Amino acid sequence: MNTEQQFISALAEIFPKPSELLVGIGDDAAVVTQLKQNLVAAADMAVEDVHFKRNWSSNFQIGAKIATANIADIFAMGAEPKYLLVSVALPKDTKIDDVKELALGIKSVSDRFATQVIGGDISSSEKLVVSISALGQVSEPILRSGAKTGDKVFITGLPGWSALGLSILENSVPNSTNSNQSGPILAHLNPYLVSPAKLFSYLNSLTDISDGLVADISNIARSSNVEIVLQSSLISALPGFNEFSELAKLYGQVGLDLILNGGEDHLFVGTISESNYERLKKEKVSESVFVIGHVMEKTSDQINPSGVKLDEKVLKSLGFKHF
Repeated sequence: MNTEQQFISALAEIFPKPSELLVGIGDDAAVVTQLKQNLVAAADMAVEDVHFKRNWSSNFQIGAKIATANIADIFAMGAEPKYLLVSVALPKDTKIDDVKELALGIKSVSDRFATQVIGGDISSSEKLVVSISALGQVSEPILRSGAKTGDKVFITGLPGWSALGLSILENSVPNSTNSNQSGPILAHLNPYLVSPAKLFSYLNSLTDISDGLVADISNIARSSNVEIVLQSSLISALPGFNEFSELAKLYGQVGLDLILNGGEDHLFVGTISESNYERLKKEKVSESVFVIGHVMEKTSDQINPSGVKLDEKVLKSLGFKHF
């Protein structure tokens, strides 16, 4: 069994101290110079056999996926991610190479967004546990409570791929060395995050899709005291919808159900005013903004407790629930 200091020394080589940091990995705590904007903080924990399975995922994929989830939370506030604090609880048979691979997975995502790992903690456990705290900065946060009647509801891509990948893995378990980890399986094991930063100045509300489209858009509806109507015709027009639906059918799944209720895609969904949407399109800010519905005045909680409809049908929030 390697010592804690050996693990820390290996991590310090992978995550060198950025120039703006006064104190980095290796001391009792990191010391960050004063941020120029408001501090944004988020934390996320992943537990083996709850959030990931080691016979499906490599250590690299585990690290990358958890980093993606944390950085997505910072983006979902309309903020710029800056730093990560990574704490891990390791099984006693963990080797330094295992920790390095986990760290390189985290680095593969953090490097893409100029985000630095600046510290954390290491402990022992019967199963692998990874907890990341993400720090970012923002001038004016974009909240779930910002949706307004008349807004358009948009999404940045087609959700459901991660949920389909999970379904495939649950029914035919490949080992982690299987080279055929493409398409939906890879979407589940290591979802690819795209920054929505170019959209921030146009938006009224925003969240990322971690628990499922309906579950996450329901958070916006309830926080904003509005009703959100998704339109099936607009969802079916999303790029890749037909391919996805046919592939889902091959594995005994209903594509639309996965799109509505699957999670861990880490796409972004939110609302935007009609005028800002037209301006966004005119200025060609992003091609990955797809309208899938609109915002209406709120109806009774008894009639629509989730605050979300698909056409005229009230939807239940069936996304991932921890308890």
